[in-house]
Amino acid sequence: MKPLKINVDVDSSLRDTPQAICDVYKQYFDSNSLLTPDDITSYDLKETFPLIHSVSNFFNTYAIDLFLKAKPYPGASKLLQQLYQNHFVYLVTDQPEGKEKLTELWARANGIPYYEIHCTPHKELLEADVIIDDKPSTINNYKKVFPNATTILIKQRYNSLEGDFQISPDCLEDILPIITSISRR
Repeated sequence: MKPLKINVDVDSSLRDTPQAICDVYKQYFDSNSLLTPDDITSYDLKETFPLIHSVSNFFNTYAIDLFLKAKPYPGASKLLQQLYQNHFVYLVTDQPEGKEKLTELWARANGIPYYEIHCTPHKELLEADVIIDDKPSTINNYKKVFPNATTILIKQRYNSLEGDFQISPDCLEDILPIITSISRR
């Protein structure tokens, strides 16, 4: 089995950021909100959450709730622990500048192992054998720069209608056999 370099997006791939956004919105913006992650149908949060006027201010102001207190998706910790045993796992995120430590603390608190965390809006510049992300445009950018990389799109309600992707598992548990198969090539 060949060890692979695996870049894993954090927000909305491992960390349940959509639920955290809904929780923060209800707590601080609209206590009567019934919005759920299934209602998020666009990357532009202002389309779903009308009281959010500045997305960057929202993420900066509520960073602790969004990045530190958010729960991991079911199976995230187990998957990363299994991958980490045989591969080089890198967490990659496009978080607001100055909030990187929150992801490091979140990963530790939730048993998510990694070799390094990279915070960058240019994820596609970080070479890897396998890329796991929830954003189709990020996957497409990776494929342009690293055409031989295997890309895995994490399905979300807001990305279900975008593009035709190489691999798009139904849940995190489906990723381990995919990567095991790739590492045996």
